[in-house]
Amino acid sequence: MSSISARWFLCCLFLLTLVGCGDQSATKTGKKKMIAPVSVAAVRVEPIEMRRVFSGSLASPRRFELAAKTGGRVLELLADLGTALENGQLVLTLENEAPRQAVNLSAAEMAVAEAEYAQAKQRLPLQQRELERQTALYKQGVATDAQVDDARNAVINGESALAVAKSRVERAKAALAVEQLTLDETELRAAWRQGVRRVVAERLVQEGDLVRPNQVLFRLVELNPIIAEVSVPERDYGRIRVGQSVVLHCDAFPGETFSGRVARIAPVFDPLSRQARVELDIENPNELLKPGMFVRAEIVVARAERVVTVPIEALVDRFGETGVFLVNDAGDRVAWHPVQTGIRSETRVAVSGEGLAGRVVTLGQQLIGDGSAVVIPNAGAAEAAEAAAEAGTP
Repeated sequence: MSSISARWFLCCLFLLTLVGCGDQSATKTGKKKMIAPVSVAAVRVEPIEMRRVFSGSLASPRRFELAAKTGGRVLELLADLGTALENGQLVLTLENEAPRQAVNLSAAEMAVAEAEYAQAKQRLPLQQRELERQTALYKQGVATDAQVDDARNAVINGESALAVAKSRVERAKAALAVEQLTLDETELRAAWRQGVRRVVAERLVQEGDLVRPNQVLFRLVELNPIIAEVSVPERDYGRIRVGQSVVLHCDAFPGETFSGRVARIAPVFDPLSRQARVELDIENPNELLKPGMFVRAEIVVARAERVVTVPIEALVDRFGETGVFLVNDAGDRVAWHPVQTGIRSETRVAVSGEGLAGRVVTLGQQLIGDGSAVVIPNAGAAEAAEAAAEAGTP
């Protein structure tokens, strides 16, 4: 039996008893005293949690845009809406015939420059040996000053030619690198840190489109973890702490829950709604949750391990104070006990006060006062209904 069914059973039982089963006893004066039928529940010592539910929507923790680095016509699309991308994955190519030809031309020019450098490098040792030979002959009186000067000038010219050839090689390499970069930019790749997987949320281009440099072509989102953005009113703001556990519910997946934690708390309130924004990091390993979904976040804002608890419906405001009616061991009389309330769950509340043990009245308090005589109709059935209600309470 569910908790709701059990409560309906108790209410019906109480009304039937009130109509036809009220036990009246005659007093010595001939007056009749009503014995009020009531429903009762046990006082417990147990853990209790106060949970609050906040509504909001999901958002991606990081959004990423892929833009064209160069202009051109789209040749091939390799990613579409919903495509999961890894770092370095190719997603689009542009027409590249002109950049490819420019690379080939630069490569040929570099080959010529390298050949000229190799020739200059090969000639210089020969010129240096010729200078050494002419110098030796000059010392022997065989070579003239003009011959030595010619050999020396040849070495100087050879060194200059080698330096010029080397510079031409460096310039050709730089030109080739520029042309190669232009060619590489005709391929658009996903580029971010390793280990991150992102999904295409928007594709803004089609095959055959002419794109310009820096034009955004794809918008990507990261889905794990995902962020839940909820609004918290002032009364609960002070109970929210970074690191608190969160259980998330989503209408798209009834019966499923998702775990997370409080990640960030805004230090300001919206002046219109008087609510503060709180961001929750939610684990989403299967990427079921998507940005924009409506969600409800359940957060335990307070907890006590071993406290006295009673059903919320047992609380009564009487003469300006809150209390409960305790039933004696015989089950035929009640006594009023003032209490201080603490943490509230959905069905029970923590209380403190003197003599809180046994059973409390949960239905029929309007018919009784301190010391009133009572009857618990079908006490066995009521206890069974209460046990069933407790079993059905999560």
